[in-house]
This record gives sequence, C-alpha cells and structure tokens, in this order.
Amino acid sequence: MEKGAFHRLFKTTGPAILPVIHVRSEEQAIRNSLLAASEGAQGVFLINHEFPYVQLLPIIVGVREKLPYLWIGVNFLGVTGDIAFKELGKLSSNGYQVDAYWADNGEVDERKPQIQEKAERIKSVREKSGWDGIYFGGTAFKCQRHIQDELVERAASIAIRYMDVVTTSGQATG
Repeated sequence: MEKGAFHRLFKTTGPAILPVIHVRSEEQAIRNSLLAASEGAQGVFLINHEFPYVQLLPIIVGVREKLPYLWIGVNFLGVTGDIAFKELGKLSSNGYQVDAYWADNGEVDERKPQIQEKAERIKSVREKSGWDGIYFGGTAFKCQRHIQDELVERAASIAIRYMDVVTTSGQATG
C-alpha cells in the first residue's frame, strides 16, 4: 500500500467519510464529487452500477483531471482484483492515480486450508501491476456465499494477509 494514499485519506483526526457515488455520467460524477468534497468528505468511491466497468475508466480520468487533489477510490462492480489491478496499473502509469480499489469479493475462502489460490493470484497481479493504492477487499460480503458466524473471524484473519482493509457488510446491507 502506498503510504501517500493512506495519509491523504486520514489527514484529519476522526473517521474518514467516503461517499459512494453510483456513477451515471462523467458530469454527474464530477458534480457529486465536488459536492462531497465541499461538505467535508475526505474522498469518494466511484462505482459502476448500470454499465460495464470499462466505461467507468474514462470517467475516472475525467474526475481525476478535474479534481486532482481529491482522494478517489473505485469499485468495478462484479470485477475481482486480478482484472482491476491491471486496469489501475495502466491508469497510474498514464498519470491518473486511483487511491483505492474496493472489491466486493476478495476471493478468500475460510473453508480452505491456509493456501488461498484465488487470493494469492490477485495478490500477485497487484504486486506486478505498478498500482500502489489501498485495497479494500470484500470478505463476508452481501450477495456472496454465506459464511457461518463461527467462521467469520477466520475469514477476516485470512483476508488480512491479502488486502489492506477487510471490508464486510455481513449477510445484507443494513
């Protein structure tokens, strides 16, 4: 994890407020990002809900060009890190730093022994990508395989080896 992304996020004391913007267009993403920043949010997450993640890439570039100072995270809906980190590496090498990536599925399986093939593959892709932001990895996340209550702690203890922030919703939002 790049220390700069982490320190830029937590430049003030207290919790970080990171609104999630469900992107519809570049104009809307910029407008909502400006609004969030003007209201004191430390950054934003941009997420594609109604279109493929590849259509979010030029929007990320547009938001970064318009708001170079803003901490920006992304969630490519339905995409795991092995694909996302390659895209984030390309953006970074072209001068468009994304500070964080949030994956709904960090590909950790608490039922398996210590070897986590999918999570290891994602970790390897991340290391080779050239991207150095913060990885928020989904573990025990809604709309995924249910994790038995007694195994949630095990899932988190495995996940911390592969991601910077273990992110969970439990069985459902709310």
